[in-house]
Amino acid sequence: MFFDELAELLKDYAVTTMVFSMDGERMHINVLPKATEGKSDPIPLSLCASPAELNVGFMDAMKSYRERIASLAEQVAEFEKQAQAAAKEAAEKAKTKTATPAKTPAKKPEPAAAPQKAKQPAEDLGDLF
Repeated sequence: MFFDELAELLKDYAVTTMVFSMDGERMHINVLPKATEGKSDPIPLSLCASPAELNVGFMDAMKSYRERIASLAEQVAEFEKQAQAAAKEAAEKAKTKTATPAKTPAKKPEPAAAPQKAKQPAEDLGDLF
């Protein structure tokens, strides 16, 4: 079982390093997959438990970890695919715009200015003081 699960993990990654150490009665295990060229490395899996707990749960933890990082990798791949398609579409739209110059709307004639009334002299108010 152990090597079957490890083989599944190795299918998607170039190298997987596992580091084991003991801290009293607890065992620390770090699983460090190294991505193939052009991809980013996934977050390592770090476990700390008694050997008895690891006997029971290590394989389930490995399987869950492998499925989780595979799911994340699939999501990133889908995002990259969509981003490339959007960039290609934007480039094609930009190319189309430069190939056919935009028509400028004809200018509307400005309305003639209203004739101004002749200034009327102010009424003579005489001496106010």
